[in-house]
Parts: sequence; C-alpha cells; structure tokens
Amino acid sequence: MVYHIGVSYATDSEGNVTAKIWGQEGSGAIDLTTATPVGSVTFGINESVVTNGFTAGEFSFGKLRNNGEFPSTQNYDSFRIYNDTPLTFGALTVPASGTIILVN
Repeated sequence: MVYHIGVSYATDSEGNVTAKIWGQEGSGAIDLTTATPVGSVTFGINESVVTNGFTAGEFSFGKLRNNGEFPSTQNYDSFRIYNDTPLTFGALTVPASGTIILVN
C-alpha cells in the first residue's frame, strides 16, 4: 500500500510552531483546503537549547500505523520544501512495485 503524507509547519507572531501531518491512502494530491490533518501539535522553541535546528543522526516520523509491525526503514519518494504552506500537496508518481511511504 502506498501512502501520501505531507507535513506542514507554521510559526505565529509569538514564535509558537504548529506542525500538521496530512495523509491519505494512495498517491493522489492532498487538498489542504478540504482535507483534515491526521495529526497536529503546537509547541514553543527554547532558543537556549536549540542552536541549529538539526537533529543528530536519523530523523524518523515513528510508527505510522496502529496495527502490526511498523517498518524499520522509511522510504521517501520526494522531499519538497515550500516558502509557504501550499494549498495542495501535488500527486506523486508511484513505482510499479513495492510498498513505500511518500512524503511531501
């Protein structure tokens, strides 16, 4: 099964960051004007702790499903960075075989 997953980040005037995870089965476009995020969190950044914004080593979204074993390897077909959150995460090209997780 292929999943199209998009992650958006927005910072408000107080410096709080809101991260939203958008997801759907299949490789079609995700319309952010009508879709509901599958997860969302708002948090502040402690500037005395965060010095460069990068994690040490690997970065993982963790367990992405509720049943069965979760994959130890996450494959990303494309990684896109936008200046502002787009209205749509465009459809992705799916390979002929295999199960992958696609991330915008």
